[in-house]
Amino acid sequence: HYRFNSQFFKDKPFNFSTFIDNQRDVENSDFFDRQIIKSKSYGTRFNYKNKYLPLNVSYENTELDTDRSLRADQYSEEETLSVYTRVDTENFGKTNFDYTRNDYLRTEAGIADQRGQSDEISLFNIKRFGSTENKNLTSSLRYRDLRGTRNNKDLILNESLRVEHTEDLSTFYNYGASSRSVAGVDSDQQNFRIGLTHDLYESLSTSLNVDGDYLKATNFDQKTAGISLHEDYRKHIGPALLRLGGGLDYEGNRRESNNVTTNVIGEQLTLLDAAVVTLNETNVDASTVVVTNSDGTTVYTENTDYRIVALSGGRTEIRRVATGSITEGQNVLVDYVSTNNPSLSFVRTVDDFRLSLGFWDEDLIFYYNLRRQRHPHIKGEGNNVLEKSNDAIFGSEWQGKDMHLKIEYQDYDSDLTPYGALRLYQDFNRSISPRGRVALHASQNFIDFEDDQRNSYEIRADYILRLSPSSVFRTENGYRWQKGKDQDLKNFTSKLIYRLNLR
Repeated sequence: HYRFNSQFFKDKPFNFSTFIDNQRDVENSDFFDRQIIKSKSYGTRFNYKNKYLPLNVSYENTELDTDRSLRADQYSEEETLSVYTRVDTENFGKTNFDYTRNDYLRTEAGIADQRGQSDEISLFNIKRFGSTENKNLTSSLRYRDLRGTRNNKDLILNESLRVEHTEDLSTFYNYGASSRSVAGVDSDQQNFRIGLTHDLYESLSTSLNVDGDYLKATNFDQKTAGISLHEDYRKHIGPALLRLGGGLDYEGNRRESNNVTTNVIGEQLTLLDAAVVTLNETNVDASTVVVTNSDGTTVYTENTDYRIVALSGGRTEIRRVATGSITEGQNVLVDYVSTNNPSLSFVRTVDDFRLSLGFWDEDLIFYYNLRRQRHPHIKGEGNNVLEKSNDAIFGSEWQGKDMHLKIEYQDYDSDLTPYGALRLYQDFNRSISPRGRVALHASQNFIDFEDDQRNSYEIRADYILRLSPSSVFRTENGYRWQKGKDQDLKNFTSKLIYRLNLR
């Protein structure tokens, strides 16, 4: 890592700095996937300090050349210009303003180049007021225009007020509005939420929420209103800690459309290997699915980064490919078109129950969670499919001095996509000598569908030996096996690392 940095007029109201940065990193976004990143960047920053409107302007150009072990190399270049200021006044509170312009390019063998330009403006304000400053108002406004391989426009407004009436009672009021345009599909949305939280006793907490949402898209309108009540209770009983929780959600939904197709844009998903992640709508046209990162600047490739799996009951699963560019637990956005009944209204109820019993400062925990979804009133069913489900999860977790064990079973009883899942986790970490330490991390996942069985095993072993105060030797070994419908992966990785620190 080589870095050159210079500062001019450091102690003056107007000052600026320049830098040149050259770096080579060996990174592991996933233990089994090594990538070597060579980066070159340069830029400058200008600062103007004053009492009323301090200003910060920066420019940076970055080139990344990524050599990946499991797929083709990737080259990217970004040019970023940013203007930032922060004002703090007694009457208006703290206000942040930020403008960013970004030009980017990504190239990869076998995939079309991705290039574009984005302009983003964000305004954020936080203000505390009231005789005891018990009221907190947060406001944010964000506009983003992305042009190039993918065209997006977003305008998002959020207002949030929280009032602390007493130590035990607080209320909140949220309003949000957004306008989006993605690849020629427009949508406008408004939502509100009003709620309160109350602690009747130290061990009993209550939350009550009322919310509504109105979505107007290119070919359909959707209105949603609901109310929810949740209770949480905790109590020490001898050596055990009892936790109880439950809630009920009641929601009315009405959709009106002159077309049998629905354009969904920007549906947020978190992709996990041990979970079944499905799209909200049924009867999805797989050819219209587009998966991007959370900024919409990177479009992922089907069968390289993710797979589309058609499940029973018209459901569609988005599954991460372990050797692709989507990391475990990453948030992605999905656009797609589904075929449903043009007009539909229904009531959805969701009730949940949570129970856990922990012993010895919760070193040993037994837990059970149940979530049930029903649709007691439906009009205009037609081609639309609504899911009735019982999702039960129970398991146990033990945390010892050197070991952590967890076993969990999920019974997802659904009239569309029923499945059962068994998940096991083992972690062991112990010093075997004054200078040596060993660690073992393992997991096993078994998911059973009616027409598919997915099994995955993963184990990693580490040995660390400190040879001297300035040098460390480390060896890491791992094996991953995934087997299922349209999936067969075996991967063994071994690493030897020697680190020397010289001062």
